Amino acid sequence: MPQQRKQPFTYYLEHGSYYYYGGTGVMEFMADEIAMVFDDDPDGGLVRLKHGSRKDVETWWDTTKAEYKKNGLSDLTFYWRLISGNLSVNEVNRANACSGYRPSFLPEVTVSSMLEGAVGGES
Repeated sequence: MPQQRKQPFTYYLEHGSYYYYGGTGVMEFMADEIAMVFDDDPDGGLVRLKHGSRKDVETWWDTTKAEYKKNGLSDLTFYWRLISGNLSVNEVNRANACSGYRPSFLPEVTVSSMLEGAVGGES
């Protein structure tokens, strides 16, 4: 039986899991939790860098940040923010569809959050 086609580049929450349908409208993956990485540089605007299953995105996060650090570029990752868990599917889809859209689960970067270490994650 062929897979059901849905709106391309969209997450759906069904039976307690996230289903992602890629460019062809065919399901690419299913996950219990998803994650997103943003570059939240106040001077450069908000840019979504990665999204997907929590496991895949956290692996990408660790590997990519390690490579930047190894090459002396860890300062470029200072404003990267990893958000994961049971995220609002509507907000995730809006963030994927609209460049610069700040989802409700991603608080604004402030001076106090920077001083408290809420920005940049672990090196």
